[in-house]
Order: sequence, then structure tokens, then C-alpha cells
Amino acid sequence: MFHWMNNRVKHNPVDPDPVDVHWLNESAETLATIVALNYASARKVAAKSLISHHRTERIGREIAAVLSRYPDPLPTNY
Repeated sequence: MFHWMNNRVKHNPVDPDPVDVHWLNESAETLATIVALNYASARKVAAKSLISHHRTERIGREIAAVLSRYPDPLPTNY
């Protein structure tokens, strides 16, 4: 999903809003952090803590808003 959305923003932007790019960047950083935490820890406590944090929840809401502004439906098998 992230790869597809990143390509849409780069090659066919609907709205070149820097705020959209900011939230996509925040999302990518958070996803990379969660993957690294899951890789480094067998218990997954740190990743679960990060996912449930209010900042991460806001990133999710903002990304949902960004995705909703793109007219093409999201791919189901990308």
C-alpha cells in the first residue's frame, strides 16, 4: 500500500500539498520503526506500545484523510 501510494504522489499527484507529503513521510518512518522493533525483539512489546501511542493513532487518521482524497480506488492485490 505504501509503495503504491508513494508512486501515485510522485508521478500523478492530485494535490501537491506539502502537508500530505509530511503525513506520508511520518507514516513511512513509523512503519519502518515498527518493522525494526519487531525484528529486534521477540516479545513485540515496544512495537505494540508504539502502535497504541496517541501520536501513531493521529498519523493513521491523517493518512486515512490523505488516501481518501485520491480518486482512484486502492489496489486490492498490489
